[in-house]
Order: sequence, then structure tokens, then C-alpha cells
Amino acid sequence: MTAFISSGDQELKKLRDSEHWTALIAACPLHCHWLDGAAITGVLPMGGVTDRYRRFVVDGDPVATGILSVGDSWACTNPSLGRGITLGLMHAVDTVDVVGKYLDHPLELARTHDVITETRVTPWYRNTVEIDRKRIAKYDASIEQRPEPKLITSVASLADAFAVAMMYDADLFRAWLEILSMQTSPREVMARPGVVDRIMEIASTHDAVTPPSPSRGQLLRMLRSEKRELEQLAG
Repeated sequence: MTAFISSGDQELKKLRDSEHWTALIAACPLHCHWLDGAAITGVLPMGGVTDRYRRFVVDGDPVATGILSVGDSWACTNPSLGRGITLGLMHAVDTVDVVGKYLDHPLELARTHDVITETRVTPWYRNTVEIDRKRIAKYDASIEQRPEPKLITSVASLADAFAVAMMYDADLFRAWLEILSMQTSPREVMARPGVVDRIMEIASTHDAVTPPSPSRGQLLRMLRSEKRELEQLAG
């Protein structure tokens, strides 16, 4: 189980302590049953996560031949969506195919690999970064106790509407899972006849489903509590 926060949220860094982390999970009704298991480690903090992207073709011309960047050496993102291994495998399979065809033609190898990369995996990288940016903006608004920022692009607005609508429509939920499992890109799903209209129709008449969990104020009070109080909260 993973609890992730904004790197600038100093108070929530107390979640690195097992008693605070346990108290948070215990206060989330949809997740607390996982605490019945026996932990094999303590809390394992991760930091310094970055979004990085490399490309060796500029304006259609390779800046280097004899080198192909694949997987994390090509791009990496925040691992919170769990896409890294899938993305790396997709990229590796395409790379094997390109190498098999153009290994003796370095210039064409570099160009073709770039085209495959930009077509197949770069859209997933861009999508992941967009989701991260939206999430951080919401975190910052919560920390600063101000309203969440308004969405300024139609794509972002549609994504938020999709997150609402898929909780009320089985077909949209299955489409959401296609994207979540990286079987189908968001662009392909939205291009299906009637999907966008259905999303907007449902989202306009329904509220977002928010999983039960502590408010930020309640969470901060938990993190400021002593161990005895945490045990009472968890109990």
C-alpha cells in the first residue's frame, strides 16, 4: 500500500513513521482491512522522484546513431500510477522489432525507433505528466487552504468529467479500466462514437464519488497526536 504526498508538504512527512502511517490507513474504511496482514518491513519512504524525457532526433534528424534509449533511459515519471514496467515492456518489444529490421542501417534505425517511440509510448508519458501536474496543483491548493485551481483546457476538463461519470456507468467504467491498464490510450477511447457525449451527460448530473477518508484537518491532528492517542484512533 502506498500513501503519497507533495514533496513540499512537511507536516505529512510524519507518515514515514509506522504509527502515523498505520493510523492513516486505519482511518480509511476502504483500505483498513489490509492492516490485518503481517508487515514484512517498516514504512519504506521514497523521494526525489522526477519526470524525465530524452529524445535523440531533432527536426527529423538524429543527433546520434548507434544508441537507442529504451524504458527508463528514455523517460521516467512519478511511479504513483504504476505504469513504469508496462511502459518499459511496450517500448522494449517495439525496439526489438525495429532493431531486427534496421540493425545494419544506423540512420534508419535511429529515425524509425524515434517514430515508434513518439507514436506508441510518448503519449503515455505526456498523459502521466499531465495527471501528476493536476494532482500537485490540487495538493498545493489544499495545503494553502484555497479553492482548487480551475481547469484551463478542454482535455483536463474531460478527464475530470470521465472520473465522475465512470462511477455511474458500467461501459464507461470498463473504458476507464482499459486506460488504467494501458490497453487503450485515452485518445482512442475518447474517439469512440458517443463516449464523450455520454461522459459529459452523466458528469453534468452527478457528483464525484469521494472515498471515505480523513479530511486534511483530521489528518494533521492525527499526525500531531502522541502514540497513545494514535492507538485510540486506530482502535
